[in-house]
Amino acid sequence: MNSTISKKTSSYLSQIIYRVNLSFSYTDLAHKLSEYLDSLILYDSFFSVRVTEQPDHSLLTHDLIPGKAFPAEEENSPANIHSRDYWTKYLQAPWSSVYRVSNIEDRTEWEHSFLYKHYYKPQGFYDSLQAVFTHNQFKLGAICLYRRKNSGNYTDRDVRIMELLKPHIELKLFRLLNREKGFTLEPDPLAPHFVFSSTNVQQYGLTRREEEITRRLLLGETDAQLCKQLCITKSTLDKHIHNIYKKTGARSRITLFQLFKT
Repeated sequence: MNSTISKKTSSYLSQIIYRVNLSFSYTDLAHKLSEYLDSLILYDSFFSVRVTEQPDHSLLTHDLIPGKAFPAEEENSPANIHSRDYWTKYLQAPWSSVYRVSNIEDRTEWEHSFLYKHYYKPQGFYDSLQAVFTHNQFKLGAICLYRRKNSGNYTDRDVRIMELLKPHIELKLFRLLNREKGFTLEPDPLAPHFVFSSTNVQQYGLTRREEEITRRLLLGETDAQLCKQLCITKSTLDKHIHNIYKKTGARSRITLFQLFKT
């Protein structure tokens, strides 16, 4: 099956990687991936898992994404316990990995497994694309994209896209872990840094609203976050961004980032 990535997809992947690097928390990263992956990989539900204790007593925390979330289970239900055991097994690997259930499981055995009957089938899910993240023996977490049977199985192209994103997500998760554990109080040296001052506002003739949106864009906020925080519609946001591009000469968010990157 063809796994070739088009130039358009590569450009969009670059934008996702920028936003991955700008994420300030696990939840923020999960929200960004949930929103932007939806334009590249068809999925019916997004689910993220993070490891909150290191290294001997790992505790899995489910970060559910509104609108695309896998429904919550009772904490001590058999399905949830089995799910935690399933994730823990794959997190034991010393390196990050991407896989799809349709490739690693015999379909007949899969449909008779406890996990399928008690976790997938009740929600109407059949296939999943999963990425598990580990860095320097540290278990970090995982994300999973679920599909219903009528959506078809995940393709080689889908796996390829996730493979390209994998090292960037892995490193960002590791840095977030370092900061959370207090291993470093310094800013992430590999994350992009931007300088945007009142001088820039005057230089480009930005309005107060355009200034606020520009600052939020440089912080990596998504369209959904901007609309919610600013209480505006998507069409209004698009008009503001169009005006920002016109005044600054930027053609996209990538070139806007490059304009103010230090």
